Amino acid sequence: FFQVHCISTEFTPRKHGGEKGVPFRIQVDTFKQTENGEYTDHLHSASCQIKVFKPKGADRKQKTDREKMEKRTAHEKEKYQPSYDTTVLTEMRLEPIIEDAVEHEQKKSSKRTLPADYGDSLAKRGSCSPWPDTPTTFVNNSPTPAPAFTSAQHNTYSVPDSNSSSPNHQGDGTSQGSGDQLHPSATIQETQQWLLKHRFSTYTRLFSNFSGADLLKLTREDLVQICGPADGIRLYNALKSRSVRPRLTIYVCQEPLRSIQLERQDAGNGDSNGAIYVYHAIYLEEMAASEVMRKLALAFNIPLHQINQVYRQGPTGIHILVSDQMVQNFQDESCFLFTTIKAENGEGFHIILK
Repeated sequence: FFQVHCISTEFTPRKHGGEKGVPFRIQVDTFKQTENGEYTDHLHSASCQIKVFKPKGADRKQKTDREKMEKRTAHEKEKYQPSYDTTVLTEMRLEPIIEDAVEHEQKKSSKRTLPADYGDSLAKRGSCSPWPDTPTTFVNNSPTPAPAFTSAQHNTYSVPDSNSSSPNHQGDGTSQGSGDQLHPSATIQETQQWLLKHRFSTYTRLFSNFSGADLLKLTREDLVQICGPADGIRLYNALKSRSVRPRLTIYVCQEPLRSIQLERQDAGNGDSNGAIYVYHAIYLEEMAASEVMRKLALAFNIPLHQINQVYRQGPTGIHILVSDQMVQNFQDESCFLFTTIKAENGEGFHIILK
């Protein structure tokens, strides 16, 4: 059996009553397995219509229907189909007609409004809905800077500088690339690729004629009405590039090698070496030492397997092991300088936060 879950404040256009219900359609598509093990040969589609009611609305509806049926004569009852314990699905024609609905909406795109019975009309039509397309594999052709480590004096490693970070968490190495954000200038083909990449393959046919500007013009209410509450809100957040707020933000700068050398040579003389310190934002989703190590490796292009430990420089220059408990007690938006030293065994190195 099928169990349908709906949000009571979203699935019905009327906030009172609930006896009318909102029609939906359950569709079952049958595919034939190819020699490669893929199901691409569409054989058959069948569906049935269901109605979803607000709480207690279905009970009132059934009670009202029974009372009306009891008042009818035997001749009138013959005009109605009797109730069954099971539902036989109705065979559907194979040609999807969702594109017709899209073309109809594009003619009214300037109004940016959708008909109130948009969902009802799709549920009542005798045509199968489009099924999800085959997932597309995306290959990032952008060159990735290779990590370069240069042995320097005083057992210090030099780590290549990375680009400055942006509000989209580019500083921690896990930021969205330029291809992750849909631009108004995106063509129809680029918009289709963006939908597939962000797991909206179910709606690629529905938005088959939409460019980036067309999709960005849709409001949150439009997307909820077209895609439903769950996917509609998810698509809206993806279009607006809304990222999850990090639990902790720290700012880290690699201490220049020249600054370290001059500091040791001119310690205490008060001379300025003129070094420019550029900090990178590190956004932590987990309050753990392993998360700090991973984000530092991503932000500064350091091979993670070469980092042995992360220390914090304490009073009198002692090295304190960065643990989960220490990370949990970091103040938000703390600033650190970090340097690297060779490990005792000569394999890898340690990171020291100052």
